[in-house]
Amino acid sequence: MEIANKLFIATISGDKKARQYFKEFKNKFGTLDGVFSEEYSDLTAMLELWDTKE
Repeated sequence: MEIANKLFIATISGDKKARQYFKEFKNKFGTLDGVFSEEYSDLTAMLELWDTKE
């Protein structure tokens, strides 16, 4: 999840490649479970909010 968090920060900083990698994270690393799934869902929700604020 450290990678997902770093990709999230880079994404909100405007890095388009990081955004692509963040969106593909779940597919590349397989099914997330438990806390990791919840954390990724939270990051995805925050990114959606970030996009609507811009």
